Amino acid sequence: MAEEFNLNERDVVLTNEFIYTPFMKELGLKCSFVFQEKFGAGEPSEAMIQTMYDAIPYDSYDRVIAVGGGACADAIPDAAGAGCDTFVTSDIRYNRFWDASDLGLNLIDAGHFYTENPVCAYLAEKIQVHFPELTVQISQNHRDCMKFF
Repeated sequence: MAEEFNLNERDVVLTNEFIYTPFMKELGLKCSFVFQEKFGAGEPSEAMIQTMYDAIPYDSYDRVIAVGGGACADAIPDAAGAGCDTFVTSDIRYNRFWDASDLGLNLIDAGHFYTENPVCAYLAEKIQVHFPELTVQISQNHRDCMKFF
């Protein structure tokens, strides 16, 4: 997807470190990243999003792209309010695309499995480090159950 977006040094991506590290870091992208974890824990509140927004020197960037794992459609107004051009998430109802269009926000539904499953390896590693006596395994059978025709 990075190639399709033609990400460059004039772009900033808002995301989580657990999404960035296994899936974006090795791409060597020239854009800047802002990690939600640096601003608080849990689901981002309006105050957290505002603090993240304030931390970005917008005169240095042409585009702001937010990447959220799982179903983050409730954050569409916050993403638009934070100046995002594009929001990548999943499980978006039809009318939410119209809402995003009205807000001037590009919206990409990348699928629930593909935006949330990446955290499994990250969580397994953290659990193993903190509980070395446990055997931690990631399911080899878990897969996307959605089929599109």
